Amino acid sequence: MRGGGCPRGGAHRYLGEETNIVSNGLLLRADVHTLFDLKLVGVDTSTMQICVAPMLAASCYWELSGRGLATPSSERYAVDLVQLDKHRRQCLW
Repeated sequence: MRGGGCPRGGAHRYLGEETNIVSNGLLLRADVHTLFDLKLVGVDTSTMQICVAPMLAASCYWELSGRGLATPSSERYAVDLVQLDKHRRQCLW
């Protein structure tokens, strides 16, 4: 996700030291990271676009819906699609 000078944090599915790897994380703005953790924002891996929970439709976060994730500079930094799919399935909307 591209953003201006906003604070950023890494969102990841941390399940112990073995999951603390680059492919298991996304660099997100701090506020979007919180929404990701709350399962209110996810990623559709078929399009690599951001999905936003309908309950946020009246908020400023709705404009993120459908925006594409930035492509990493190297394939070795690519996000793990399996983990993104797991997260998206946990979003109950």
